Amino acid sequence: MTEVQNRKKGMAVASFICGILFIFGPITGIPALVLGILALNNANKQGDRYGGKGFAVTGIVLSSVGILLLPLMMLAAIGIPQYVRAVSTARQAQVKTNLSTLYWAVQEYYLEYGEYPDTLQDLQDLPAMGVRTAEALRANESHTYTAMFEANTFFIAANPREARSGLYSFCVTDSGDLHVDRTGIAIESWHACQALPGALSGSAMSASRHRLRSD
Repeated sequence: MTEVQNRKKGMAVASFICGILFIFGPITGIPALVLGILALNNANKQGDRYGGKGFAVTGIVLSSVGILLLPLMMLAAIGIPQYVRAVSTARQAQVKTNLSTLYWAVQEYYLEYGEYPDTLQDLQDLPAMGVRTAEALRANESHTYTAMFEANTFFIAANPREARSGLYSFCVTDSGDLHVDRTGIAIESWHACQALPGALSGSAMSASRHRLRSD
């Protein structure tokens, strides 16, 4: 290859480099394609003056594949976070529904036996809400349900199974107030539950309290 050819393959090399850089960002895709086509055209028409045909072809291929994949990459970048948020919201809505079921089951147990149960599992034998309680306790893919019963008070907590999962911790007390910890830290006592802000229906958070029981 002559010295002239070495000087005239810069466009092809630029296309090749831009094609590689397209992997790390979409900005260089179109320049890589344009430069590659121009360089390949020059090499085909004036092979004695222009070199770098292999670089040009590689740049065209890389940029073409990247441009074709770009819509899918954009859809993934937009869709995946939305899907994750939707799944998280649905799971947390289910957790609040389950806590409501467990709360009402405790109330039924108290009316039936005049005392609070020892464990949440005792609620599954209730005549009216036993089946719903069992279903609520089984629906624990994302959270675990724990409770502490005393003579005059109780609380039920739903804590995320995995730390730093982005899911909230919820709890309900004997007063029927639903509380939330948006950090996802496990709620382990009645006082810790009472100290938390209240959770409104859905995923909105507020300092006001949301009653699970009717007044």
